[in-house]
Amino acid sequence: MSLEEELKTTIALHRRQRARELDAGKRIFFPTSTDQVLTLRNVDVCLSSKIILQNVLIRSLSFTLNKQSTLLISGPSGCGKSSLLRLIAGLQYNTSTSPNSCIQFLRRDSTVFLPQQLHLIDGTLRQQLSYLFESKGLGILVEDNVKIRDVLLIVGLEHLLDRYSLDVFEHRWSRILSIGEQQRLMIASALLLLNTKTIGCLVLDEVTSGCDEETERRIYLFLCRMAIPYISISHRHSLIDYHTHQLTIDPSKQSYTFVSLRSIV
Repeated sequence: MSLEEELKTTIALHRRQRARELDAGKRIFFPTSTDQVLTLRNVDVCLSSKIILQNVLIRSLSFTLNKQSTLLISGPSGCGKSSLLRLIAGLQYNTSTSPNSCIQFLRRDSTVFLPQQLHLIDGTLRQQLSYLFESKGLGILVEDNVKIRDVLLIVGLEHLLDRYSLDVFEHRWSRILSIGEQQRLMIASALLLLNTKTIGCLVLDEVTSGCDEETERRIYLFLCRMAIPYISISHRHSLIDYHTHQLTIDPSKQSYTFVSLRSIV
């Protein structure tokens, strides 16, 4: 089988899996007008979406978040945090065996998912900062230079303006920036997108792991001011202050705890 044929087969398989998931009512999309952002009901979180006993990481996960909620997901490495985010984002399918299992979430075009492994494009700094705009079908370059500078200050990358300029030179950012700088550059793109008021939820899979605590604090203070629901994975205890709820995964028992936190900064 050629690479092109293999790709077509994989795409067709994913379409069939998505159709089965939707037809079975295991995934439902909220309208943007609703107050709810995410509801999970009796969802098993598994490796590779396979219901095999040893691959089930969390059993019968259930909780609800509304537009005033933010969620911090914590637990040891390998416990299923990233698998859960992939499941929520629709990058993994709900294959739970429970007949009433369901994931209810906003549609993908109204959410931003920033994974651990980030994809940077080749181009000017402005084009890179506008990458998420194009991926959401907005098809525009960010033209407000003041907002760009403000956001780069928040993520600690203001020096890129002097070093590379916004429009003069094209660069292969994945080669000239450190991993931490790449993370912060994608976060900057997401923060600019939030200003358009078109995004209903932001999902962050340890994308601030390469930030120092002060930069991370500025990023989360900005998110708090934007009053947008977000879901984070982090090992840093300090992030509890910026979330209204915490989900802690216990891999030894395939279980979890979901608690409300006292307040948000």
